[in-house]
Amino acid sequence: VSINPAPSTTLVTFTFTARDNNGAADLNDATATASFSKAGEPTRTGTCFFLSQAGKERTYSCTINMQYYDDDGTWNVAVSIQDLAGLIGSSSSTFTVSLLRDISLSPLTINFPTVAPEDVDVLSTSLTTITNNGNFEVPTNGNVQITASDLIGETNPAETILASNFRSAISTEITICTTGTSLSAGSGIAIPSVILSRGPPSSNTADISYCLTSVPSTLSTQFYSATGGNAWLIGI
Repeated sequence: VSINPAPSTTLVTFTFTARDNNGAADLNDATATASFSKAGEPTRTGTCFFLSQAGKERTYSCTINMQYYDDDGTWNVAVSIQDLAGLIGSSSSTFTVSLLRDISLSPLTINFPTVAPEDVDVLSTSLTTITNNGNFEVPTNGNVQITASDLIGETNPAETILASNFRSAISTEITICTTGTSLSAGSGIAIPSVILSRGPPSSNTADISYCLTSVPSTLSTQFYSATGGNAWLIGI
């Protein structure tokens, strides 16, 4: 099963066949049930309905809704049904959920206040919120990476602010200007302080902040930016 990224869910449809030696009519269609389970994960249950009959067998179609953050790997399937006497028949199987790496960013710009030549340790005026739309988890091992670019003068492109003049870290790191991770133009730099959990809304986000550690003394007054093909990239 390949699950859909947030905010979508994934409807998984499958069938099972039950046989009753007393005849298919002895099966109680209303008691057909199915569920998905995996250790440490919420059990997902769905609905089943009668689909077809052949001899002493009836086939049932079941649908179960899975969330975008349901863990990848092997899940268990359990199905059961009762006959009219209340006797229960059950069976189990397994299936695999694929790993889904999917993030979104908000806002899509990083802004800094007005600065002057030789200014130091200027914090960005906006944070980047990363939302995990899949079931991939980012522990503290540098799976969030920033590929920065030099900021180019919009009036005089010969003047730049180097990407190496910036540091980045999780927004709660108050000493980001000294302990944040230094960025580099064109290189994916891991930001080890960022943890991005999988889970329902509000539990699957992380905020990144930025610091301009030094402003070159030779800069003229103009806007400096990294846009288009020069835009910064944030990925996992």
